Amino acid sequence: MNPYFDSTKPHHRAGGFVNSDGSSASKPLSALLQWFYERWRDDLPPAPSQYVDGYAGFAVDRPDVVWLKANHTQPAVTWIGHATLLVQMGGINVLTDPHFSERTSAVQWAGPKRRVPLPMRLAELPHIDLVLVSHNHYDHLDRDTVRALNSQAGGAPLFAVPLGVERWLREQGITNVQAFDWWNQQPLPTAPQVAFILCPRIIGRAARQPTAIARFGVAGWCRRPIFRFISRVTPATARTSRKSAGAFPGSIWPRSPWAPMNRAGS
Repeated sequence: MNPYFDSTKPHHRAGGFVNSDGSSASKPLSALLQWFYERWRDDLPPAPSQYVDGYAGFAVDRPDVVWLKANHTQPAVTWIGHATLLVQMGGINVLTDPHFSERTSAVQWAGPKRRVPLPMRLAELPHIDLVLVSHNHYDHLDRDTVRALNSQAGGAPLFAVPLGVERWLREQGITNVQAFDWWNQQPLPTAPQVAFILCPRIIGRAARQPTAIARFGVAGWCRRPIFRFISRVTPATARTSRKSAGAFPGSIWPRSPWAPMNRAGS
């Protein structure tokens, strides 16, 4: 049963959530098994050997940590890895899909391991005011990282999440959480000029999801009129976004880590 069910919303169902336009991108188990086989057969993804000597020689650019901690006026975006970014704007520090652990897994002794060192450590971040979580996959939401952020000096940040993720965060002892449904907008207490907009991502694993929409949400935030941030948009998302929040003159798009791409789906 969907505890958030609202019959007036086209993406809500009593048993879960669907895409507003009814689309889905489900794939059978055989496609997943074929993907694992091709990944093993072709040794994918390949190491960046065409430019450096594999992962061991991959250059890691470290940001100016001192400048980032002192910056309160200059808009800046620092890519930390995958979907983790430090966005500084409007006098606040925003962290997206925080992941600073070595593995994307429920445990740190097994699971996919980080190939390239982080450009900065969690302890080197400036004080984080807002954490945006797009969905609850292990590579976008890491238990150790959010617990550390919740215990940061100066007080816990606000965790802005899609519906359902707030329940898991509270189980971790994190209480400064605000959950959003698609297209919700809410001024932030840390900076009233910044509005949070949650917009849909394609639901790819089934036509209907019995879990909360948080699993497939996409977090976005905007500050009028200078910069707007959004990720993983679809044509329908773009149209609705322009209607509700105007054009996005700036965007940040995460790159997919999957290979081979023809078998991957999300």
